[in-house]
Amino acid sequence: MTLMAQALPAPDQWECGLEQGTWRALALDLHAAAAAAARVPADGCMPRESDLFYACGMLPGIPPTMLCYFNMRLLLVAALRRAASFVENGRTLLSDSQLIAGVKSSRTLGINLSTPTLREYFLARRTSLSFASKLSRVPGASVDSRAPLARVGAWSRSEPGVPDRTLLVVEERFEREVVLPFIEREPRGYLIALSADDDGPLDAEARLAHELLHARSFHEPHYLEATRAYWKERVEESDKCVFADALAGHYDTGDEALMADEFQAYMLMPNLVFPVLETLAARHRVLLQAHLRDAGC
Repeated sequence: MTLMAQALPAPDQWECGLEQGTWRALALDLHAAAAAAARVPADGCMPRESDLFYACGMLPGIPPTMLCYFNMRLLLVAALRRAASFVENGRTLLSDSQLIAGVKSSRTLGINLSTPTLREYFLARRTSLSFASKLSRVPGASVDSRAPLARVGAWSRSEPGVPDRTLLVVEERFEREVVLPFIEREPRGYLIALSADDDGPLDAEARLAHELLHARSFHEPHYLEATRAYWKERVEESDKCVFADALAGHYDTGDEALMADEFQAYMLMPNLVFPVLETLAARHRVLLQAHLRDAGC
């Protein structure tokens, strides 16, 4: 099945910090299309088979970047938390029980992963005896890279009445139908995954803008170098401490490269609603934008 979406604007190049608003319009258009197709259970219970839904598409006009929306945060986290945790926690693989426990308690708003990192993750799984039997491939890509948005899935539970197994089916099928074909097709691709149910503190525009800023860091070494230089040379230690404290418990705050990348994404995203980060953005947003312009971004 394909979800038809109106053609979306394709910017000629990345913009410095989303200043000119092209990405804001793109975010709203993509979210509206995905949300219109998604069906969220009204009772808030574990989803029925007809409620399990995701939509993916390649973002136009930029280096290979795939955006996927899930109709529920629960499904987003089930599909990608194990891979994200591998990256964030010292290349450690979660067991099924750890994944399920984490999915049910997670407050994740979005997940972003590069295809080189995903390849490393799947290699680790192939060398792990506990995962070796789970990696049999079903050939054929399900995502049309030419379409602005492609509906890829509503799927059935393999074991009706066993909710925990449903979460594992979500992960297994999303990997088979989306992630593995994408990493085979794009050596330097970037995957952004969000939920369309809007139950978090950030609106759809802000969440996608934040993840797109991470995508830009991955795709453009010059931009990455400029934002790291700003973090290292222009952000005072006191502000670095405030920022790290705000992110503690969600990120490895001892990773300087990670903190620099998160800093630029939070400072430049629109509609920031976290008071501590808003205070930092009031001091740094304009300065960082000027720094990027001076650096030729």
